Amino acid sequence: MSLRHSSVQLPKVVYYVGLLFVLSLLSAIATGQVTVLTQHYDNARTGQNTHETILTHTNVNSAQFGKLFTRPLDGQEPAQPLYVPSVFIPSTGSVHNVVYVATMHDSVYAFDADNNQGSNASPLWMVNFLNEANGVTTVPVADENCTIAGYSEFGIQGTPVIDLSQNAIYVLAMTKENGSYVHRLHALDLGTGAELFGGPVVVTASVVVDGTSYPFIDKFQQQRPGLLLQGGNVYIGFGGPGCNIKTENGWAMAYNSTSLQQVGAFNVSPGRDASAIWQSGGGLAGDGEGDIYFSTGDGLFDGPGGTHFGDSVIKLHQDEGGLNLADYFTPYNQEYFQENDLDMSSTLVQLLPEQPDGSNFALAVDKNGTAYLLNQNELGGYNPVGDFQIAQELDMPVLGEVHNGVTYWNKTIYIAADQTPVMAYSFSNNAISSVPTSQTPKATAQSSGGIVSANGTQNGIYWYATYPTNKLFAFDATNLAHELYDSAMVSSRDALGPMVHFGMPVVADGRVYLNGKTQLSVFGLLPVLDQAAGNNQSGVVGTTLPIALKVQLTDPYSGGAITTAGVPVTFSASKGSLSNPNATTDSNGTVTTTYTLPSKPGTYTITASSSGYASTTFTETATAGTPTVITIKSGNYQSATVGTSLPSALSATVKDASGNGVPGISVSFSDGGAGGTLSPVTATTNSSGVASSNYTLGTVAQTVHVTASTAGVASISFTETARAGQPSSMVISSGNNQTVKAGQKATLQLKVLVEDQYSNAVSGVSVTYNDGGAGGSFSVNPAITSKGIAGTFYTAPTTKGTVTVTASATGVNSVQFTVNVD
Repeated sequence: MSLRHSSVQLPKVVYYVGLLFVLSLLSAIATGQVTVLTQHYDNARTGQNTHETILTHTNVNSAQFGKLFTRPLDGQEPAQPLYVPSVFIPSTGSVHNVVYVATMHDSVYAFDADNNQGSNASPLWMVNFLNEANGVTTVPVADENCTIAGYSEFGIQGTPVIDLSQNAIYVLAMTKENGSYVHRLHALDLGTGAELFGGPVVVTASVVVDGTSYPFIDKFQQQRPGLLLQGGNVYIGFGGPGCNIKTENGWAMAYNSTSLQQVGAFNVSPGRDASAIWQSGGGLAGDGEGDIYFSTGDGLFDGPGGTHFGDSVIKLHQDEGGLNLADYFTPYNQEYFQENDLDMSSTLVQLLPEQPDGSNFALAVDKNGTAYLLNQNELGGYNPVGDFQIAQELDMPVLGEVHNGVTYWNKTIYIAADQTPVMAYSFSNNAISSVPTSQTPKATAQSSGGIVSANGTQNGIYWYATYPTNKLFAFDATNLAHELYDSAMVSSRDALGPMVHFGMPVVADGRVYLNGKTQLSVFGLLPVLDQAAGNNQSGVVGTTLPIALKVQLTDPYSGGAITTAGVPVTFSASKGSLSNPNATTDSNGTVTTTYTLPSKPGTYTITASSSGYASTTFTETATAGTPTVITIKSGNYQSATVGTSLPSALSATVKDASGNGVPGISVSFSDGGAGGTLSPVTATTNSSGVASSNYTLGTVAQTVHVTASTAGVASISFTETARAGQPSSMVISSGNNQTVKAGQKATLQLKVLVEDQYSNAVSGVSVTYNDGGAGGSFSVNPAITSKGIAGTFYTAPTTKGTVTVTASATGVNSVQFTVNVD
């Protein structure tokens, strides 16, 4: 029994073809442009674009990023879009960045990748491989007896591949021709769509195993995996439409890229149905050394030494003898996989970057979310006891099936599964982390995996789309918990059309291309409403700014003006008024409006917005007008003891005609010579128009009037009270040395004067009178000073003589009156 399935002679590899390819790719990178020539970006199927310098964490948001335009298609596009910059298109005589699209209606389109305006509204070229008048059609879905993918017809299903050195795009098309089913490999010129190398060529093959020939039977064979270009050969993987139909089985074939002659064929399950190579559209992987890798679906596995490889990872080697089995890995529980539809081929085989110790690993993930880390040099074969022979096996906590859901970037592996948050696992020291390092906040329907765009290791963004919810998502690739954008954020602008079953976005040179059922959707940085004039002005409240606010439509990629007339632009102001709030652009793509400032000073914003454009905001400042009045704000009618400061500052507000405080105005304070002290004597109004001064009273107890004045307006006056201080001295005011008849009331009051340290009369002091027991009496005792004076009438005793009456008060000296009793 032989494992060699093909005796086709392989011509010597033309190595300069690969060299030219590499040089072309490096040239594109050197000029800042990216090529997307194959499914998932590279032959290792990492899904990483590390040369994206335009889309960043800063600008991928719903305000700056969104749907730019769509391209209508004649059929579903399960194939991933491809992208080549700077392609010369002979029909236009000009160079274009081109996105290439293939549909299930057997059409290939070349669109201008940057816009759909003017001459770019139509495809740059388009070819279709049907001829209904002569009986050449796509294959009706009813003929395949399988509808699970939601297709209405079968035509071009797998992602094409591009060879820059040959200026060719390779496409595998399926047709129904007068009742027969045919697969053809086409090589089309990138600039014209014309057939190259004498193509197309009909795909056919047979293998001989143990003396029995097994032919390729077209009807139920579907080319679902992306094509692989390696070593001058185009590699094609085949399987069924998804229902394990009789005569459908896994085939891998190789065709020389310039002669279009078959140079190898391998059947993974000769004579038995299933074991499809489908990978949810993921491409066959190549290591650049003649080896190709893929996984197979449910089917027979007949053990070591057998010829049937269901639910396995396969490594084939291309040499002069054809395309031959080099190695394989089959899980120990393959039979359980086959019985429960948990096949290995629901996702692609990914070749991870070489590790620091020189190790090279391949990663496969089955439909149930088990990851298999395999040594590329020894995949491991089959061990019925357990998968102990491989580097690592990890069960990931998925809630649904994994379809093409493996991406790699910056030592991180991303796993996407249906109804499951996308999970990131670190990959270092030759092992995958046992738990996710981050994950998206929620599950997002059905996802067929995604890609990462980044500038090296910076600004990594993980992109993916969902079906049937029809949404595009972008997350911070270093922390999937941080969502940057999704198309539902502004659904009126960014809503997607119906998505294909296994959609896969592509990021190239600042734009995102997403395949769909009826259209190609293009997302990117929204054209900008740029500030052309009028920003950062200032003016007096209620006046119109001298420079009109002007907006220019601008291309965010080139920075150049977009000269489109008739674009509606809405200006909205937080306050104030606009002369032209609803305007349309002129032939230069500009629009203007004047802005009248509101009646209150402050900073105000005016936003210019238009559907499909990134808005812009003007910032303008309203200042107060000239002073018309000065008013008292606070500090009026205070009182304090002489020689002390008033408890609150004297504050005055300078206002304009609209009652707004005017800043920067000099205000002078004066007490008119009352002897107090002002600090400062002259103050400048603050941003609210308020000027303040602190006032220290003089030594005279009195009412003080402090004026506040500024040039050009009437002054104002604060009224303040200086109270006497604490009692400091007491003297006799009157009534001393009176002569009073015995038992009679004196004619004069015995009065005292109480003063503070500054000789200010002190009121409210309690003065007590005492005649030392002489037997007289007082009309009031104690007496309370009023304006410093306290007094009482003395009634003399009945005994004649001289009486000494003492007047005393707390804190001051006492005084003595002499009363002569006669």
